[in-house]
Amino acid sequence: MNVSMSWYVYGVMVAVILGTYNFLYGLLLRNLGSSTVLIGLGLGVVVVGLAVKALAHEGVSNLSQFGWPILVGLFLGLGMFFLTKAFADPNARVSQLIPLINANTLVSVILGLIILREYQSVSMVKVIIGTILIVLGAVVIK
Repeated sequence: MNVSMSWYVYGVMVAVILGTYNFLYGLLLRNLGSSTVLIGLGLGVVVVGLAVKALAHEGVSNLSQFGWPILVGLFLGLGMFFLTKAFADPNARVSQLIPLINANTLVSVILGLIILREYQSVSMVKVIIGTILIVLGAVVIK
């Protein structure tokens, strides 16, 4: 699977797909229980994973290679569980909840700066300005 697109195009695709996902997720939770939604999401991810594996013509994976992805999947599953709880609140509004949840970017930025030492290769001024904008956005929508 050697598609040549820039990281920016992929990023835009992610924004559109995950934005649609967030909207649909909220709709699902109006009629289905948390466990049904989480299991369905997990199965959907498995289907995409198998399709990508088939399209990429990758060999058979060694079971030992799945340790870290499973751990990351547990974080994703827990996040989705708490998202389910947030959407279950009758006072929750998608237009307010999603920007707040997307403040998760701050956690990713901090981890990248510290653990991956990205502070050595990024403009800290831009990172700080972006961080301030995210925090302001979360405060403004409240």
